[in-house]
Amino acid sequence: MYATLSCDREYQPIHYENGIKILDRFGDYDSERQSVRVVTGWEVADEAQLEEYNISIQILTHEGRNVRQAGDRHLYDNILKWYVAEISTDGLAPGNYRAVVILYDRYSKAKISGADLISGESATILPIMNFKLEA
Repeated sequence: MYATLSCDREYQPIHYENGIKILDRFGDYDSERQSVRVVTGWEVADEAQLEEYNISIQILTHEGRNVRQAGDRHLYDNILKWYVAEISTDGLAPGNYRAVVILYDRYSKAKISGADLISGESATILPIMNFKLEA
């Protein structure tokens, strides 16, 4: 069982300036499988936004360089409001990394600012989790 799925955890919401919300997000690093599993739950303010926006889940180095990412997902793929992404860490150098989420306009590619309601951080690239790969 993933530790982040325990019953006593608090929701980790992000609210974007266009009204789209991540109701909850969490991630785990599995050293045996050499992968990061990220889960995000989405809600749109307006049905039209399902056709206008995509999300990207990425792994960044501590310097902010993108080293891996899950295939970007359209928000209209809403049969299941939860999006599960598994990203391999096989072959990445030892060090500190973070998994992040980016919401962007599908056509202009402009990133949308959001506010992490737990940390208070506002940005276009918001954290899901930090993890360390050992040598």
